[in-house]
Amino acid sequence: MFSNAVEVEEKDPEKLPFHFNLVGLAQGLHKTASVAAHITKLKQHVTDAKEALKTHKGHVGDIKELLKKAEGEQKYQLSEVLNSAQKHVKDLDKTVEKAESHLAQEMSKLDEEDRLEVEKQEKQLAEEAQKKKDEEKAKQAAAQKAKEAPTDKKAEPEHTQVQTDSTS
Repeated sequence: MFSNAVEVEEKDPEKLPFHFNLVGLAQGLHKTASVAAHITKLKQHVTDAKEALKTHKGHVGDIKELLKKAEGEQKYQLSEVLNSAQKHVKDLDKTVEKAESHLAQEMSKLDEEDRLEVEKQEKQLAEEAQKKKDEEKAKQAAAQKAKEAPTDKKAEPEHTQVQTDSTS
């Protein structure tokens, strides 16, 4: 009865004015998140490498000081260790430079949306690291407080009862 009253016009969904390609959007978001994660990991590796380089340079300085005090066979052995350590520091320095260069290249490829995602992830990682440091400090403070708490019972005053005779 009403079947001819309304004609249904079928349109291609992609031609509708508010059509969203959800699959493409989801893939784009996943790509943004994975690029941001990649950049964040690169930055963390660069930071770790710089810390390692700083530590190794400190070791080279320590070896140089020991070498000044050494004599005979010790001096020869320490000079060999020093040469090896200096070579290692030089290689590590080159690695840090390459990593920084690679990171700069990757950052230059990012668009604004990806940069914001990277900054967001870095902020989250920094907050997590700070939270861990705060928890560790709290644990250390609690341990220190427990050490300082008096455990010697002799230091506590003793309570004695005195009996009185009441004879009247």
